[in-house]
Amino acid sequence: MSTICLRFLSWNLKDFGNYDYSYTMSNIVQTVLTDGADVFAIMEVVANRRVKRAQIGEDLILEGAKVALKQLCSELNKQDKVSKWMYAVSGVNAGNKDRDAYAFFWKSTPVGSTTDPLYPTAITLKKGPLILRKDENDKDLKFGNSRRPAACLFELKNTAANPATQQIWVVSFHACANFDKETDIKNAIKDCMTACSAIAGTTPVIIGSDTNLDYNSNQSFFNTLQSSSGFDVEVTDGVGSSLLGKVDTSGSSPKVAENAYDNIFGKKVKKYKTRPVGVINVINDMANERQSKPTKGKKRTLNEDVEDSFNTFITKNLDNSKAKKGKTAGISDHLPVTITVEINN
Repeated sequence: MSTICLRFLSWNLKDFGNYDYSYTMSNIVQTVLTDGADVFAIMEVVANRRVKRAQIGEDLILEGAKVALKQLCSELNKQDKVSKWMYAVSGVNAGNKDRDAYAFFWKSTPVGSTTDPLYPTAITLKKGPLILRKDENDKDLKFGNSRRPAACLFELKNTAANPATQQIWVVSFHACANFDKETDIKNAIKDCMTACSAIAGTTPVIIGSDTNLDYNSNQSFFNTLQSSSGFDVEVTDGVGSSLLGKVDTSGSSPKVAENAYDNIFGKKVKKYKTRPVGVINVINDMANERQSKPTKGKKRTLNEDVEDSFNTFITKNLDNSKAKKGKTAGISDHLPVTITVEINN
């Protein structure tokens, strides 16, 4: 049986919609297009956190985020006209002050392929984004009293596949950040798996997440998720994805990330056998671009360009007369994770 493969990218774009993106939007777009993602999900779309008694799922997305999402979609379509990119935004994922939202982008008419791997030739949003809150008994889950995941049901088509139409739930999850209570974080991750299983039933699921839990220090916990929930940890290389406060250039090569917080989980899917999976080092990509286009009269080492790229990537205050007052520049404090999965019908 020939099943469809999906290229998926998950990215915590810190406080997305609260930056001046005039210097960095092109880097975000280039990362997504170079990766080849058919669907990607964004965490931390900024929402109004001042509203009291906010309801989970309420539309509190800030205007700056709406503008930034629209701009991102426009830039994707400008550089990739054939795919006809579309996007949808969830309501807020918590009622407390930690609330933010998720955005899902997808190629509605990807080029696809008729030989292995079978990439989709059409992608349609069937449901969502939905904020997931309940277990299979319709009981509210606690999620560490913080953020809930959001889910979209996508229908993938490719006439060369059997069946030609297949569905998958794509989920984005930002776990609670109560670092003083690691048990809350672990329970929130378990609640995410429970809520996903409840809504998906027998339909395949893929989850892109910022777990706020280092994979390398908690391998035994992540390994038990498969037996307890049926979800495999799909990105298990333990490469750092959460950035340090400052790039470390003391070694032979700069170290830009330490904690392996970001991960992808899957149920009724499996990694495609040959396509790379893991963390995309956008900072290195930016540094290599600087190396290929050096400033006239200035010869710089790769380490110097990595450090400068890090400072462009990480959130920082703009010391620039062109910047809007009160705005910050940058991309995130996380690197994206990526995978290609085969749907396992």
